[in-house]
Amino acid sequence: MSGEAPLVVARARRVDGAWVVPLEGELVITTEGLVTAAVDAALESGAKRVILDGAGLSHVDMPGLALLQRLQLRCRKADARLVVAGLPEAFREVVAVLKLDAVLPMADSVEAALAVEP
Repeated sequence: MSGEAPLVVARARRVDGAWVVPLEGELVITTEGLVTAAVDAALESGAKRVILDGAGLSHVDMPGLALLQRLQLRCRKADARLVVAGLPEAFREVVAVLKLDAVLPMADSVEAALAVEP
């Protein structure tokens, strides 16, 4: 871990029919449960679109990236769509190198994610 603040999952909000979950800090193995709980809560509320706002992330480790892929599968099973929005460029490059962008929908911002039809 980078030694910065742990992950903060701000309160999810409903925007244009989607659940937006803001993430700030570190998405690492020790903080996975927070993100999973937020996505599960959105799905339990009937969300058909979940947007993880990663603009505030300062660190993402390999288990954190794997979590995003698992959450995508979890959303698919619930007939919902997960989009990761605003991920800092350094993390987007890692996602591209690992070819996770082929299975993990990405958007430059929450606004861009909302503009795409579910």
